[in-house]
Amino acid sequence: MRRASLIAALLLAAPAHAAPSRCALVSAGVVVNVAVCDPASFAPPGLTVVASATAQIGWTYAGGVFTPVTPAIVYQTSGLTYAQFWALFTTAEQTAIVSSTDVNVRQFLLQMAGQGGGFINLGDPSIATALNYAVSIGLLTSARAAVVLTGAPHS
Repeated sequence: MRRASLIAALLLAAPAHAAPSRCALVSAGVVVNVAVCDPASFAPPGLTVVASATAQIGWTYAGGVFTPVTPAIVYQTSGLTYAQFWALFTTAEQTAIVSSTDVNVRQFLLQMAGQGGGFINLGDPSIATALNYAVSIGLLTSARAAVVLTGAPHS
């Protein structure tokens, strides 16, 4: 009996600690890690610890609010098939290109179609040169050529 009383007395005398919770570790306004901890007693140097059930690594934190960061859209720019490359152009652009009688445009089309099992890399300088040439003869605008080089589908 005495032992149970002693344990109860020790538990009552122990300092009260907050229950661990899910915490976001923030550095310069960005969540750099998530941990289970007591935000009142866990203070890593250089980090702010904020209890949060939802914050994720990479989210921003300002004014007491966590904000998810939308990842940048990255389009495929290498390993494209001819069909994928051709789909980057609008129907009007495709029509202008295939209707062109310019020998350089015809040669470029044959070269791209002849890739066969090979793949097209939009970072290849010859692609940029060909698109710039298409701009110079009015088949594309410079803005559209720039979009094609990013691999973004036309809208």
